[in-house]
Amino acid sequence: MGDETRAVPRELAVFEVLPELVVAVDGDLVVHYLNPFTRTLIGRGDEMVGTSMIDYIHPDDVERAAEVAGLILEGTLGAEVTPAVYRLHRGDGSWIPVEVTATPPVQTSDGEDRIVILGHYSGDTDLRNRIFTMLTDGRPSDEIIELLPGFGTWRYPEAHYAISYPTSEGAWSQVGSRLAIRLLEHFDGSDTPWARARVEGETQHGWSELPDDLRAAAAEHGLQSCMVLPVTHPTSSEVAVTVAWSTDPTQSVAAHRYALEQMVNALDVVLQWRGHLTELERAARFDALSGLANRASFVASFEDALAAAARTDESVAVLYVDLDDFKAINDAFGHAMGDAVIVAAADRMRGLVRRNELVGRIGGDEFAVLCPGVHDEAEVTALADRIVAALAEPIDHDGARVVVGASVGLTVAGPDAVDPAALLATADRALYQAKADGRGRWRRA
Repeated sequence: MGDETRAVPRELAVFEVLPELVVAVDGDLVVHYLNPFTRTLIGRGDEMVGTSMIDYIHPDDVERAAEVAGLILEGTLGAEVTPAVYRLHRGDGSWIPVEVTATPPVQTSDGEDRIVILGHYSGDTDLRNRIFTMLTDGRPSDEIIELLPGFGTWRYPEAHYAISYPTSEGAWSQVGSRLAIRLLEHFDGSDTPWARARVEGETQHGWSELPDDLRAAAAEHGLQSCMVLPVTHPTSSEVAVTVAWSTDPTQSVAAHRYALEQMVNALDVVLQWRGHLTELERAARFDALSGLANRASFVASFEDALAAAARTDESVAVLYVDLDDFKAINDAFGHAMGDAVIVAAADRMRGLVRRNELVGRIGGDEFAVLCPGVHDEAEVTALADRIVAALAEPIDHDGARVVVGASVGLTVAGPDAVDPAALLATADRALYQAKADGRGRWRRA
């Protein structure tokens, strides 16, 4: 970031220890000085000296910046135009928003006038804006969670932060510094602070309470304190954790609490949002009452099965199932009993099919069963027998017992079939034949 022995004008030396962005420029906006905080914040050092500040301002913000600079030089700067937020280009190619004010020209000891640009950067605000932008853009939650350790690192660049959380696929993932992740993954016993945080649901901190081997491994890398906060997953019993390791012996571990709380709050928002999207996706694919695939989802799976059958030269079967006396039971006992019959029928059919077979609720009291990869039609007719027998068993609900029964129509399609709607219609015609032949039976088209 530049030579530590660089000459600093006496009038600017006070800014050396200021934890804010400070840049001194001349009347042409050529950079002459950056304080250490600025060098760290934007990842640039002496290469900026002698270049135009305009080169580091976002193109959309340049016109405003030039206007303000002109007003400063004229001595007519008004409160209505400053402070303002400008985006500055970082050494890693990203843009960072900084709230900027500027002083009237200050004469330094070398006799030159310098405009001192003061900038306040809130990493929290920056990260929150990026997070919400990514959420509204529909970016994957895992990408967003990768940003969250930044709530700590922008404050304490030398500290090590990590987050361990369940992914949308149900696996566990860790993000953060390599060292913090390595400690998380290597030390996974029940006596670790992250294991206790998950079980107890409470913040864990303290050096002496760490297991001996974990404390030794941490000390080997210069780590001197640890703090862990749990994050309850909104849609499961899993508990995520945020972890902070400090390398500064003069800094209380509690100093990391605020940064960790920012991570916890942001992680909670992301997980809540992910859970909300999961529920919306589920609602779009599954029937709310029975939990079975809805008609649209069933047809989409049917299309996929037919496409796969064309590639493998296999057959696909579909069974159309209709409850025989559902309307009479619904009318006699009410909708609560009707709902109970639908749920019981769905559960029974779900328990009869193989893992690669799919049961869907097509509508009302009508169901369908998709059987891909059929090699022996006898397997399909045996399944039809089991469905008829299972749905003939009594259903109990709220002290009442009813028998509903079912009829089934089935068809088997060869690898050249491509139209799910036509095949469902064929199975439906076979179903009506089963109804005409006395109900409680199956027929094949």
